[in-house]
Amino acid sequence: MAATATKFNESVSNDFDTDRALGVLLLRMILGLNIALHGITRVFIGSLDTFVGNTVKQFEKTILPVWQVQAFATVIPFAEIVIGVMLLLDLKTRWTLIAGMFLMAGLVFGTAMRSDWSLLELQMFYVLLYFALFLCQRWDVYSVKRLMPRG
Repeated sequence: MAATATKFNESVSNDFDTDRALGVLLLRMILGLNIALHGITRVFIGSLDTFVGNTVKQFEKTILPVWQVQAFATVIPFAEIVIGVMLLLDLKTRWTLIAGMFLMAGLVFGTAMRSDWSLLELQMFYVLLYFALFLCQRWDVYSVKRLMPRG
């Protein structure tokens, strides 16, 4: 009876470890896909000039200078592509998540300057996703970096 209980506990523990690892893998891949597609659609499917122009219009009533808004709006889609693809491919994941959080900090700042509180709620959700992935990196056992030889 004790041996059966031990096997059951090991099985449950192994299933939990596998589920946790798969959950982290899927969250990383889906967030990476989402972020990459934000940038890809803005650069390759839509128009970068239109995105930048619309962003500048949204910030007309803030104290931020136009040149600063234009510069940041121009960088956003390219940063999204790089961060998203790096998350998908599991490249430098720790630093990629940190870069994603810094990008979100800039977006949160701008959104708060515009007092767009409903959009800010959505952005804070993305911040939580980055935070969750950052905390769960040690469980990302289905990752490219774990397959690489250490040297």
